[in-house]
Amino acid sequence: MSAPPVISTRELSFSYDREPVLEHVDFSIAERDLVCMVGPNGGGKTTLLRLMTGLIRPDRGIIEVFGTTPERSRRRIGYMPQHARLDPAFPVGVFDIVLMGRLGHGRGFGRYSSNDKQVAARTLDEVGLGDKRGASFGALSGGERQRVLVARALACEPDILLLDEPMANLDPVIQDNLYALFRQLNQRLTIIVVSHDIVFVAETFKTVVCVNRNVHMHPADELTAQRVAEVYGRRVRMVHHNHDHGPGAAS
Repeated sequence: MSAPPVISTRELSFSYDREPVLEHVDFSIAERDLVCMVGPNGGGKTTLLRLMTGLIRPDRGIIEVFGTTPERSRRRIGYMPQHARLDPAFPVGVFDIVLMGRLGHGRGFGRYSSNDKQVAARTLDEVGLGDKRGASFGALSGGERQRVLVARALACEPDILLLDEPMANLDPVIQDNLYALFRQLNQRLTIIVVSHDIVFVAETFKTVVCVNRNVHMHPADELTAQRVAEVYGRRVRMVHHNHDHGPGAAS
């Protein structure tokens, strides 16, 4: 008997100001899947993530996380939004940002506990930034900042990690490093990554979720240029970068 899905939807629909964003969405995500969510701007990717976290509710249909509502499962979800509201010029420390992930995680107001600090230190080590604990966030590189934000999402000790455009504005080498981190974390977590970069889908992910008002799922190694064109409404070049062996050919 197969395990129940960690996320499932049935006839899910959502609109902003009566403008449909998602319609009749049916899909399920298995435990410890590594999912890439792709689709055009405005297609509903971020909306779908927000529905998974319970930040918004569907107009119609059902969404369940661990067999219950997203609100009841929120403590089991680590979420990195697309636009983290952190000004790099603001003098805030790396460790303080990661500790923010402990807010609301079974703690009241007041100082962080020793356990909170231990968890924050462990997640920084896990993303390879243990030596940056005392650094200023603004002093970090773009890739390091993204890793800090991943660490903050991990600090709530989730079972599901949702990451909205974590690769935005990063060079290919840094992207490679983050994808390697996701594969490592996937040994114990279900991970869903929203991305416009379809280069690494077949190389990195197990499943691709194509979102453009409707949702279609495919094994990542079956994603084709034709299917991508159907989702985006135009032909998209699928160039496979391989930094160890040189650039690959476009398909």
